[in-house]
Amino acid sequence: MPKNRMGMREVKVLGVDLAGSPHRISGICVLAFHKRVERVEEEGSAEMNAEGSWEERLWRWTACYFRSVRADDEILSVAREEKPAVVGIDAPLSFSGKPFRDCDSAVRHLCPVLPLTFSGMRKLAERGMRLASKLRALRSAEGGRVDVVEVFPRASERVFGTRMKEKLKDVLSLARNRHEYDAFLCALTARCYFEGKFQALGAKEKIIVPLV
Repeated sequence: MPKNRMGMREVKVLGVDLAGSPHRISGICVLAFHKRVERVEEEGSAEMNAEGSWEERLWRWTACYFRSVRADDEILSVAREEKPAVVGIDAPLSFSGKPFRDCDSAVRHLCPVLPLTFSGMRKLAERGMRLASKLRALRSAEGGRVDVVEVFPRASERVFGTRMKEKLKDVLSLARNRHEYDAFLCALTARCYFEGKFQALGAKEKIIVPLV
C-alpha cells in the first residue's frame, strides 16, 4: 500500500507597489503561509494538499506585514532577509518603445492601462526592469531562483473584489497608505501564482492575474 506522509512548510511571497522614482514611496508586503505537502512515497511524487476550498485557504496566512520604502536597496534588503519564493511587482517589466504591449491590451477588460510612452510610465518600466533583474539573482528559502512576475493591483482588486469586498476592506484598514494596500494585492496575486491559481494575460509579455 502507498504510504502518505503529511508535512507543513512555510512559504513567503513579496508584493511590491513600485514608484517610478526612489524619491516617492513604494509599498511592500510580505505574506507568509503554510503549504501542506502530501508525499506518496511508492510513486515518488509529491502532491500539494490543504484543508478547505481554495478561496478559504487564500485568506489564511501565518504572517502579513507592510513597509513603506523608497530606495531599491531597501526592497532588496527585505527580499534577502525573507527569501520569498515569488515577488509580484506592480510595474512594467518590459518595454520595447511602443505605447502598449500585448499584455496591456489583454488586461484592458479589467481596468484602464496607461501607455508606456508616458514619461512617468517609462521611468517606472526602467526601474522595474532593473529591480526585477536584481531580485531574480537572489535565492528563495527553498534554494531556487526567486520568481519575479508582473502584476497589476487594479486588475487583481477587480477579480478579488467581486466576491471578497469585505475582506479587502479589512486589509485596507490595516495598511498605513494606499501603496501598502496595493502591495498586499501584489503579494496575494504572487501567492496565487505560486499555487497555480492564476491567469497569464498576454502572448509574449505576461501580466499575472488571480483566479478565484
